[in-house]
Amino acid sequence: MISINVTNTTVYAVCGKYAGGRVAVQAMAEKPLFGYVKSDGTSDVKGFADDLRQVLAGFRENTVTIQFSESTVVSSQYEFPYEKKPVAMLNIVRSGITQNTQDHIMDYAVLDIYKKDGGEFSTVQVYLTPRTLVEFAGEAIRMAGKKPYRFQVAENCLYNLQNTGDGFGASNVIVASIGSARVSVTLLTTLEKVLTRTAPVLREAEAYNQAAQGLYDPSAAMQAATEQISKMIQYQSIKEPGHPVDQIYLFGKYVSPQDVRDMGDSLGAPVSLLRQPDYVTAPEGFPFEKYVHAVGALIEK
Repeated sequence: MISINVTNTTVYAVCGKYAGGRVAVQAMAEKPLFGYVKSDGTSDVKGFADDLRQVLAGFRENTVTIQFSESTVVSSQYEFPYEKKPVAMLNIVRSGITQNTQDHIMDYAVLDIYKKDGGEFSTVQVYLTPRTLVEFAGEAIRMAGKKPYRFQVAENCLYNLQNTGDGFGASNVIVASIGSARVSVTLLTTLEKVLTRTAPVLREAEAYNQAAQGLYDPSAAMQAATEQISKMIQYQSIKEPGHPVDQIYLFGKYVSPQDVRDMGDSLGAPVSLLRQPDYVTAPEGFPFEKYVHAVGALIEK
């Protein structure tokens, strides 16, 4: 399986497999984008396909899962009756969500299954991604000579990583992705809660141009992340008293060890760079912090 993560400036790709609760990364590649990819899926599809073709040139696998780190995804949590058959469960979710799905592609994850009122119920996280973006990605993958398999969302990638093996090594965690145009802060708890706060930093085109010219300053992104993480810590203390955030992890191209130390001092909380979990094997020197979403997208549950 090939998994691709597209940020505002770079395409990251891994080739690997998930089996027996372990992820094996066999190869990786990255390439700066020729131009920024709009989060509404209205960019130059041929140019993006050329980027994909180049980054995937050394991969033998044919099927591709793609995930856009800086795309706009609507995420909501629901309680639904649980069905073991995937098609039946899909129909329950489709009929039960409140958002308009005409212009979106739906994905969902079953977070918890429990007994209630004599039956089985589930907590379900539902994701809605703009249809134009999914169709844009599928067309670009086909033009690059590969087969689109599925579209994955960032929250689901992080949830899968946290709920495989020993996860990130702590129970109630905040995982923050520091991007050039926006930051995304995700809360993952032992009570099967998934919540993401996203804050813009710069307009997509402006962030791309600054990064391409070597002028990008991540200080604004770090400030936005600190503010959103502080709000998330407060949220967790109110919603789940007695279950505080155990650890805060940062990852992304623009995060430095000094940024980690500064944020820890500012928040008065444990902050560290996100490290590669023990259940993930990869070639020596694999920069996991840049491929987090791509690795998470390899996991199918």
